[in-house]
Amino acid sequence: MKLLKKLSARKDKNNKWQSYAIFWCDYCNREVEKTRSNGLKAKSCGCKRVELMSKSLTGYKHTKETRQRMREKGKLRKPPMRGKKQSEEAKQKRRETSIGENNPFYGKKHTKETRQLMKEKHANFNGKNNPNWQNGISFEPYSPEFNKEIKQIILKRDNYTCQNPNCEHLSKKLDIHHIDYDKQNNNTENLITLCAKCHTKTNFNRDFYAEFCQTLLINRFMECLL
Repeated sequence: MKLLKKLSARKDKNNKWQSYAIFWCDYCNREVEKTRSNGLKAKSCGCKRVELMSKSLTGYKHTKETRQRMREKGKLRKPPMRGKKQSEEAKQKRRETSIGENNPFYGKKHTKETRQLMKEKHANFNGKNNPNWQNGISFEPYSPEFNKEIKQIILKRDNYTCQNPNCEHLSKKLDIHHIDYDKQNNNTENLITLCAKCHTKTNFNRDFYAEFCQTLLINRFMECLL
């Protein structure tokens, strides 16, 4: 930036003496006040900082030695919760911070403009554009065999509890999930009880949850045989 006028020295926020000056930014065409050392080094007042930094790093690659040091540092920095589980008291405190009046959005509603913006933002993720699109199988109807009677049988077999051992039991609603995602396969070995929250998770990474739920049922049957 171009130096226009030098100013007298004064203390900054950290109570240190600094020399200030007025500079001209060619990118936004305005005068800005900065410390002399920072102003003489900077190319912009900050309006083009991200763009200029990205251009300066274009084509830059870390050396093998630098990448190795980064890997070693990453191994040394272990996440504080690795191998640990939160206590029930900690989970309860976390729930209380987002329930009722403690929720920052309690008693509020989105405006019409905000709802319209949200619709437009997610318009490109409908139907085939959604990354979880499965050729429209979610619109296929359930077979007549999947009725209240068979649902009651599965609920009773699973003791009216979510069968996911990692469930936090935040949802009271129970659903009957098709393990292989085939709505026409209503064999009792293909049905399992999940709470509404855990049931929603099965829409993602379906191969994993198909094997996961199948293993849960197999382990359950093996326990009954012992």
